[in-house]
Amino acid sequence: MNNLEEWAFRDTFIITVDEINREYLHPERLRLQLANAAGYKSPIDIGSIAYAKRGAARPRKFSDAGTISVVESSFVSSRRNLIVGFLDTIVGHRDNSIVTSFRVLHVIINWLNDNDYVDVFSDAGSASRAYAEYTNYLNRCIHEQKFAPLHAAKCQAILRTIISLSFPDSLDYIIRSATPIARQKKNIKPPLQADVALYKDVCVAIAGAYSKFVREYEQFPCVVNVRDYEVVKFPSNHGIYSPFKKGVHCYNPVERRVATVEEYMEVYSRIGKLITTSAAERAVADAAASMVDANSTDRNYVRLQMAALAAKAYLVLFTLITGASPTELEQFTLGDALEIEGSVLKKELNAVKFRARGRHTAYVLGRKEGLSLLRDYLKLRKWILDGKEYSKLFFTIAISKGAVAPRVSDLNAGSASHRYYTSISGVFVDIRYPKITAGKARKNKSSVEHASGMSLEQVASSLNHTEPVNMGSYAEATVEQQEQEFEIYWDSVRKAAEMVRDRREPVGQMSKPIATGHCASFLHPVNSTSIKTPITGVVPNCHHQYGCLYCENYICHADEEDMHKLLSLQYVVEAVRNHASDTSHAESLYKDLAIRIMFVLEALAARSTAHSDLLSKLQYRVNSLGQLTEFWEFRLRRYEDLGVVF
Repeated sequence: MNNLEEWAFRDTFIITVDEINREYLHPERLRLQLANAAGYKSPIDIGSIAYAKRGAARPRKFSDAGTISVVESSFVSSRRNLIVGFLDTIVGHRDNSIVTSFRVLHVIINWLNDNDYVDVFSDAGSASRAYAEYTNYLNRCIHEQKFAPLHAAKCQAILRTIISLSFPDSLDYIIRSATPIARQKKNIKPPLQADVALYKDVCVAIAGAYSKFVREYEQFPCVVNVRDYEVVKFPSNHGIYSPFKKGVHCYNPVERRVATVEEYMEVYSRIGKLITTSAAERAVADAAASMVDANSTDRNYVRLQMAALAAKAYLVLFTLITGASPTELEQFTLGDALEIEGSVLKKELNAVKFRARGRHTAYVLGRKEGLSLLRDYLKLRKWILDGKEYSKLFFTIAISKGAVAPRVSDLNAGSASHRYYTSISGVFVDIRYPKITAGKARKNKSSVEHASGMSLEQVASSLNHTEPVNMGSYAEATVEQQEQEFEIYWDSVRKAAEMVRDRREPVGQMSKPIATGHCASFLHPVNSTSIKTPITGVVPNCHHQYGCLYCENYICHADEEDMHKLLSLQYVVEAVRNHASDTSHAESLYKDLAIRIMFVLEALAARSTAHSDLLSKLQYRVNSLGQLTEFWEFRLRRYEDLGVVF
């Protein structure tokens, strides 16, 4: 920009999303006006990408001039097709998606201009070199942690798309010059179920208490009871008290009133600070005036703020209950909600999943807790709107000082949930308490449903994605579930060592041979006291033999006979798990038993090299040759005849 006279804001004309498909003689003059794009009130200067020399952007909402300065002599005619093609690719996209795509395109074009790839869209060879060099640049940015892999992959994909607009027949040849960047998404760990439960309790407490407080015109202070503690809210941004936050000293939260001058000064004296009597009197008088003002009207600034926080609490609760993504929450309509409230048949909120190619989705709210929360929220919503109408179920609430009615606009669910967490952190919950994002809420919902015994198909359907997506991204167990499984497994390891004995070791009484080893007290099954009751439902039973490994009287001799019995049992259990028609039932029933057998066998092998060699020889006989003990051979044939194993 050394020569200021060359730079100019050229004349442009503005089009809307509905006018994208029209033909334009000079696409380099286009600016695109978006109605609902966050942060883009001025039209997007899409035509500026036709110029090799582009400057800084300046908002010009009410002007025909472009928002990006250019050197008009740097116009590249081959980029006209690029502009037209890019407009074609964003037809049907949401406004925020268009903004994101243009921002990435803007960055790519700047890089091409800065690296002498000005006329890259007129020659396939130049396009190939540019693609390779830009990919190298993106990989360097990933290595230097300037770009996340996901962002770099998106940049590469958009360059690939715009190259395809100019060279559709040569695209495969051009992009062979570089390897695609892997989209390494950040793995979201399932949250602790205890954290989710607390988050839900806090949301319910805030939603219920704040909503009732403003709707029924209750008098300050407002008290919110969360489990075993309370939060006291006075009509001041700093007048809120909880175990995690101590508000200003001009209120007495214990007695629910404004502090006296003496109490106010005593607090300062206790913390070693000096304050004059006149200053204390002014502070207390201001607090008293605020209380009177807040209690004198039913729709003042503080009450509207509380209503807005309660609305966000309901939004978070709907996220936790339905598992809907922020984009889908933004689409829920009042009409659907009213149908659910008044109908015994309607129970779903509907949306469109844009990332799934516009697939229509439905989220079940539930007829108990969900319906109750919906009804409470609709009462609060009616109070907030105060006679106004709004078609969406949720919306953004903006409140100005002195206003008696809020301004409402389309919801940005991600931003709303973030602001809600910021508002409650260090006030309603400890500041170290983790944020439960929409992604974590979906993972928690999936984990809980899997743990409750729902099939993979049901879980995937409830979250509106496919079974492979659920298994690949949502099937991870929560920390509590993992801890429970590890505890059971280690109990099994410890018990396995106790069960294994040599024949020469005394057992206290004569043992009886059984199908899985030996028993110290046949027909007297006793749940093992050294481990927890197995979660599979398999319990000690002298007639069925499967529960023997969970019995206090079970003994496994470290010899060929008992090893063969255990390996035969293992063979049958694995056959049922792998080939049963009802796989989910078989898996839930026999998974822990299979692990328990494995631990007993490992304990046997660990006794000596001779035991390990013997076990290996027997594993070959059973697993490769199919030579089972007589009892388990008969049991396997019965399963095959019944069609359980085939």
